Amino acid sequence: SCVLKWCSDSALTAQISTLSILKKGESPYIIEGDVVVPDAAILSIEPGVTIYFSDYYSMRVDGALRAIGKANDSILFSFIRRDNKRNVFNILLITFVVH
Repeated sequence: SCVLKWCSDSALTAQISTLSILKKGESPYIIEGDVVVPDAAILSIEPGVTIYFSDYYSMRVDGALRAIGKANDSILFSFIRRDNKRNVFNILLITFVVH
């Protein structure tokens, strides 16, 4: 699997640095560990991207998250079990911190 290398069905884990872009053409992305976007880093997600959490991992954004979908090209956050059966989140928590 690919770690922090954006490729189809790539595994995202670890810390993102500077500017990282999740592209529709390389979607879906699979999170297989906790992901951190540190202060001063930017994670940009293009319309049409799907992100699957493979377990109860987190994505913590201390920097910036740019994720603006469109009515006909939305951004999807979902959960996928290891047996590849899709499931739904128990909770998706988004908090904002003003610096």
